[in-house]
Amino acid sequence: MMSMTSALTRFAIFATALLFACGEGELQADDDQPWRAGQLALSHDGRYLAVLYVLEFEGERHTEYELETWLYDLAQPLRPPQFVAFGESGGTDIIFSPDNTLLALGNYVNLKIYDVATLESVLELTNSRPDTPADFRWIYFSPDSKYITAFTDWWARDLDMHVWNIETAEQVSRVDADRSQQWIERPWLSPDWRQFFQWHAGPNRQSIIYGFDPETGLNSALAAIYAGGEGQAAFSPDSSLFAIAKSGGLIELYDTATWTLNNSIKIGGHNCDERMRFSFAKSRPLLALTCTTDDRLAIWDYESGEVILEVRTRGSGPRFTSDDMRVVVETRFSGIQVWTVDVSREMTVYPGGYALLHPNSELMFTIGPDGYVWIWNLQLERLQLILPLFAG
Repeated sequence: MMSMTSALTRFAIFATALLFACGEGELQADDDQPWRAGQLALSHDGRYLAVLYVLEFEGERHTEYELETWLYDLAQPLRPPQFVAFGESGGTDIIFSPDNTLLALGNYVNLKIYDVATLESVLELTNSRPDTPADFRWIYFSPDSKYITAFTDWWARDLDMHVWNIETAEQVSRVDADRSQQWIERPWLSPDWRQFFQWHAGPNRQSIIYGFDPETGLNSALAAIYAGGEGQAAFSPDSSLFAIAKSGGLIELYDTATWTLNNSIKIGGHNCDERMRFSFAKSRPLLALTCTTDDRLAIWDYESGEVILEVRTRGSGPRFTSDDMRVVVETRFSGIQVWTVDVSREMTVYPGGYALLHPNSELMFTIGPDGYVWIWNLQLERLQLILPLFAG
């Protein structure tokens, strides 16, 4: 079977030929108002790449957008990408289902789900219907790909979390948000969809952990944690652990089977609680975290209690590669930093932003400074391919 990197090498030859044949300028709508890649989504098996291209222009009253979504099949390098959808609403989120068969696009107006193989519409919801009052931001599939949830935006609608059955198009459950928080974000729901952490801010208020089922929503309370402040939280990929940032830079780690404190550490300054971002390693007892208050990246071995890496970096949202050998951080001023998780502490900087990591731990997809999609080989530390832009 041909490897993904071999397929991309063949794709690079095709893409280069296409750019020369069409002319790079003709792949854009306008030199002054070019289409640019605005968002990326990669299927969980690494085969499909969805690209949301954006054309931004000034309307009569405010900035307006035209959007086009295209689907690249990385396993068929000589096949041009397929057009998926056109839109005019900002704030679009795109995501693949865990079984890699569905592609969802959600925004402030509607939610659309497509069959990846045929690109036919499977589900379409709109907030103009009385039975779907929510907007459709921060969409998230259930592990079995049968349900989809939308965590609504704090200013546009009602802050609640809504769950729909994809096959029946019915809303099956709903979680009310605490109005003292801005919005419910996806880290509050465990990846296995069995537990839900409901945040309560302010003094003397405990946050409650509930059992969760997509058909019934919140079930009985399992535990309570005094969170305090406006900290950040995250479940581990297997849902067995839960990390939360408290005031003063304190990080607490809980076992979700018993909700007992597993370990804790103090990292960062006083205001790091609300500006902390977490990422668990897949197969190693490591937690990567960033704090934008004091520009810090740290990697904590929560079994030994040792901080194995701590550096200054102006970035957020750390992520491990699938082999847990590197941590990727998107920075505000210096592109994408890739740090090795070993004694060398090597750091490589890549231009652009919005990094997606391939499950083979070798490839990284980014939006380059020119608005095109750049594909990097992390092991060789070189650019593998720039995808041709078809939008417009």
